[in-house]
Amino acid sequence: MTLKSILKEVSASACALILTASVAIAQWEPSKPIKFYISFGVGGPLDTVARVVAAELENQTGWQVIPESRAGGGGVALATQLAHGSTDGTAIGMLVNMPILINLVRKGDELPFDLDSFTYLGSAATAEKGIIALADAPFSTIPELIEYAKANDIVMGAAPGPELFVYNALNNAADGNIRKLATEGSKEALTFILGGQVDVGFGAGIHFPYLDSGEMKVIASINSERLTYAPDTPTLVEEGINLSIDPFFYIIAPQGLDTEVANALTQAIAGAVDSDAVRDVVNKLFQRDPTNYGPEGTRARLEEGLVTVRNIFGK
Repeated sequence: MTLKSILKEVSASACALILTASVAIAQWEPSKPIKFYISFGVGGPLDTVARVVAAELENQTGWQVIPESRAGGGGVALATQLAHGSTDGTAIGMLVNMPILINLVRKGDELPFDLDSFTYLGSAATAEKGIIALADAPFSTIPELIEYAKANDIVMGAAPGPELFVYNALNNAADGNIRKLATEGSKEALTFILGGQVDVGFGAGIHFPYLDSGEMKVIASINSERLTYAPDTPTLVEEGINLSIDPFFYIIAPQGLDTEVANALTQAIAGAVDSDAVRDVVNKLFQRDPTNYGPEGTRARLEEGLVTVRNIFGK
């Protein structure tokens, strides 16, 4: 079955899943509070979305759901914990795909988990990420950025994981004249750009108010498609850098959950993601609606992403 057909089936069955959620939930009750682990620190886009999903799960089901940060290694710490966690349905977590896939490709033999280590419960959002700079920066496209960097050393803020691959590709194109300043994510990158510590960085939605005010601009999309909020801005691939990254937030539990438990959690998550509260926060962060690929679609997207990352590394 192709990814396209899987996603079509997921879309067709989404309403049915939500309508039957109350029945499934009534048949299963967690034996203790559900810990909803979050793979990145407080304040970022993933943390924000995860906490609203957790709140909606609690509101809609009556279960006690406790969000808890478990940052480390771009999600490796949380994935390791869940791979060996309780299978009673009281431990779930939200992660972002790309750091996990990169680690699986680069050092999969060293990790205590793989894609088969988890029960997939769905997803919540697809992030659009752009390369951003101040509006008066002396470059507005990737070729202009590269040429400017060759003559004037510039600094790029980049977080560990996928952003480093974009940085490396641009730095190589600029003959090594782009220095890197490590950031912890889009929030810190934005602070560094506004403060003048870096010339260019990455934005995953937190920069929207500054685009609206005219203080910032988007140089390129690092997704495989153009950004919905900047349709005239080319992708990296269109600008000659053969690299694309499509991050999305997905929700997992340890492998081995009883079918009834997995179904109840899947349907409860579908209801939470479909809520007005989650829709509002995702729209605010990414200017798009929530995305729930469902269990099969989420797993299929990760498998497809693994192939893409292997191609990036030539493996």
